[in-house]
Amino acid sequence: MIDLTIGLHQYKVPSNWSEMTVQNGIDFYAICKKRIPKLLNDKYDIQLNTKDSEYDLVFQEWESKVTENFSMVEVPEFINYVLHYMGNVPMEVLYNTSIESKYNIYINYLETFVIDMLYFGATLKPNGLTHVTINRERYYLPTSKRIGDVVIPMFDLTTEQFAESADLMSFMAANGDGFKFAPYILTLLCLRKGEDYKEDLVEERVEMFKTISMLECWEVFFCLMTFTDTVLHDIRVCLEKENLTVKECPTVGTSLYLTFIPIPNTLFSSN
Repeated sequence: MIDLTIGLHQYKVPSNWSEMTVQNGIDFYAICKKRIPKLLNDKYDIQLNTKDSEYDLVFQEWESKVTENFSMVEVPEFINYVLHYMGNVPMEVLYNTSIESKYNIYINYLETFVIDMLYFGATLKPNGLTHVTINRERYYLPTSKRIGDVVIPMFDLTTEQFAESADLMSFMAANGDGFKFAPYILTLLCLRKGEDYKEDLVEERVEMFKTISMLECWEVFFCLMTFTDTVLHDIRVCLEKENLTVKECPTVGTSLYLTFIPIPNTLFSSN
């Protein structure tokens, strides 16, 4: 945790995602989705999605808007909500703190959390997590398989697991409180050694998976996104041979796509 002095008091804010639980992520996602000002959302979209050749010009245009509108109510108010949640700073303290001081704290300590929350771990890199531990019990992600120089993520993922988790990922991106589906995805994908997926396990374990760290949660999502990209690449190759195309519908901040084309069972292991 990081110690911050605001006014006459000290407060603590997380230094990384390992200090936040999935339940914290659910709550924080709802705040970010509901209250993010367009000015800040535009900034993050530019940073993540603008081509290098166009970045300087586009960002300069954004900065001119900031100069004109920095004191707008929406940006300071959003920062108040972020600091209030992440540091448990009372609103009355924040209302009496200068905009510049709060903005500096936000930029230096909290902005990456907001970007990751809205753009599904955009500032993070996968560490290759293989399992999560809850109450001294290990729950394993579907294993990867190396074929030559190629690593196929989640090789033993079943069709049912993929279909249900992909549906839930799309619900997450489409809803203001969509991160509430995160523990369901974790429960779908993380099983005990040798355990087969069963639908009744989801409701049984979902509350338990709300207690793991957000860093572990992002790792599971990265595995699913990588696997989905691999599957869709294979689908595109098959379709190109038939002069067909895949309709792509990108979710927020990821390369995870939704497709309504039936996925061949040969791309998955059998139950």
